[in-house]
Amino acid sequence: MTAGTIPLPALPPPGSEAPSVLAFGMMKGGSTLLFDLLAALAPAAGLAWFSLNDHLFRIGVREAEAPQEAARLFLPRGYCYGGFRDWPPHPIPILGTARAVWLLRDPRDMLVSLYHSTVRSHRIPDAGADGREHYMAELRRRAQAMTLAEFCRSRVGVYQRMFERFLASGLTERPNLRVYRYEDVIFRKREWVDDLCDWYGWRIPARVRRAAAERFDLLPDTPDPDAHVRRVWPGSHRLELAAEDVAFLDGALAGPLRRFGYLPPEG
Repeated sequence: MTAGTIPLPALPPPGSEAPSVLAFGMMKGGSTLLFDLLAALAPAAGLAWFSLNDHLFRIGVREAEAPQEAARLFLPRGYCYGGFRDWPPHPIPILGTARAVWLLRDPRDMLVSLYHSTVRSHRIPDAGADGREHYMAELRRRAQAMTLAEFCRSRVGVYQRMFERFLASGLTERPNLRVYRYEDVIFRKREWVDDLCDWYGWRIPARVRRAAAERFDLLPDTPDPDAHVRRVWPGSHRLELAAEDVAFLDGALAGPLRRFGYLPPEG
């Protein structure tokens, strides 16, 4: 499927004339939690939830292949735009004005989570009407032929480049962005929901905020290899990888690890 043939979805009706907002995550960085929370909260704030990337995944198109024409879907009023798990390749016209959040996570833990998800837990959509196999099926076959350590070493560049794209976009320099670390919010969902709503300027009743936080407050006692929420506890890379593999990831990801407080500063 070429860029010119990728079908774009129609926007749902706008929720209201309230200002649109943006939400960015990272693959296996708590993004599903963030987007589920916002999809539940947005209607109460008068906004329609919309995720272009969920549409692309369903039809077997990678996020990085989104066409430039997708820019026309991002309107200044009426929408809560989420679903981003990487920096999009198309322009976002409202980026300079819309309030935005970015949820990130220790990339070493994201790699471990990505392995388990790719090998086993992530549901792969069926082949499309054209009979083409979903791209996730081939990724699963490749991952199943690797150990966890081999996978993490081979895929570390994915997160290196992902952080580079987010930082090169200028997003983190914008005053209309709030950055959250997964490790700081995963055990404080009520407080996080309150902070998200306050940041966006959403006046949502406390009972609605509380219900959303409780609905998605999933904390498994032990890892469940078949569940999307396999292990929420930070530091899984230290439990599942050998010391030499952790050291390799520390070196390869030193930039973002230090910038976002996962490793101490140099010197």
